Amino acid sequence: AERRSIFGQLCQRGTRRPTCIVGACQGVCTMIFYGITFDARFNMTTGNLYVGALLGGCVELPAYLLLEPVTNNLGRRPSYCAFLLLSAASLLMLHFASRRAELLADSECLATIRAYTMTGDRTADAYAALMPQYGFRALVDMLDRACDEGLEAVEGAPPELCAFIAAMEATPEWLDMELVEQGGRTEGNAHVHLTPFVLRGAFIATFMNKYSALPMALTGTLSNNTASRRAYETGSFFTCTLMPGALRRSGAGFKAAAKVRLMHSMVRANIMRSGKWDVGIYGIPIPQVDQMPAGLIGTYLMAREVLDSGRETFTPEERAKVELARYRCFLLGLPEDLLSDTPR
Repeated sequence: AERRSIFGQLCQRGTRRPTCIVGACQGVCTMIFYGITFDARFNMTTGNLYVGALLGGCVELPAYLLLEPVTNNLGRRPSYCAFLLLSAASLLMLHFASRRAELLADSECLATIRAYTMTGDRTADAYAALMPQYGFRALVDMLDRACDEGLEAVEGAPPELCAFIAAMEATPEWLDMELVEQGGRTEGNAHVHLTPFVLRGAFIATFMNKYSALPMALTGTLSNNTASRRAYETGSFFTCTLMPGALRRSGAGFKAAAKVRLMHSMVRANIMRSGKWDVGIYGIPIPQVDQMPAGLIGTYLMAREVLDSGRETFTPEERAKVELARYRCFLLGLPEDLLSDTPR
């Protein structure tokens, strides 16, 4: 049989892409393995590097025993993807499990989480509650016109729409629009290259979480026909908000944020009317505390990096990114006390 080198694999059109993908995955897995081994926080042997490496190798033994039967029964690609997803889920659980006691001891944090688990979007919810009177399409059309031409262009605009638009037009005291637009320019490069992967990973995590995915499951947005469109709409929203001037009153990002809020409120209204949602168990559908990760996950990770480096403040470039995320979340209806401006 012909023997092929890695260089030969990369030169062949049919094998170049799979080789690069497998090589990248193997590189990431190797770096994660050594990262866990060298990090005392995750080292079960309280920082003993040699014993930690030994135990890490022993942990791999079950994987080697399962590899052949799983690959033979499921095939190479499904088993490879399944093992990578399982590894990612395990790492996330390990991270949060290590902080569980610390988080549960913070009574103020827990009270805040409880409160915002029961909080929707009062302003947009009031407008969405008009669906029985006006119908879905009329509400969307009136919101489109109000965003494009102003409230004066909407004949007989209901007070709920006026309050909705007024809340979005309100200017927070902390807002620096020049800084917001600088954040958009700074985020552009990373957004183009990383967001397609981050977005797909985030949706996989959402679909696998029975609580977070429940509103979409009940409304049918997890079906084969709509799941891809949902991912596209979310990606389009974040891309839209990075365009120059997009978050100003007449910008496309302002309108996109208004439509996202109305969509969430309509989902809330439909689920609550269906009788399938138990508020006592799940709280309010799509509450504010669940919307924070979508808008602030980048800021959270950046803040963790800042604190881990020993700093207590953001650099000017980091500050611009924070301001962009804060104002975008403000337009999405998040309360201002959830929009922190410091790493802590």
